[in-house]
Amino acid sequence: MSEFLLRIRTDGAAFMASPTAEIARILRRLADEMDRLGFAGAWPRPLHDSDGNRVGQAEFTFTPPRDPSALARWEPGEA
Repeated sequence: MSEFLLRIRTDGAAFMASPTAEIARILRRLADEMDRLGFAGAWPRPLHDSDGNRVGQAEFTFTPPRDPSALARWEPGEA
């Protein structure tokens, strides 16, 4: 089973003017990194606001199935 978790704290100054715009900026940056790097690199991946403060993380976990034959049938993207 695989799971992708995303946490963003929105209590900092960077979120005051337009919280949705700041969240969208963080998500676009994460999406760009995932397009470029896939799941390589640091996981959990730290997320930073436009002021440079760490505001959360994106985390991908994979737990192999107990049945080894299920792993042979597993395709990336399946839960």
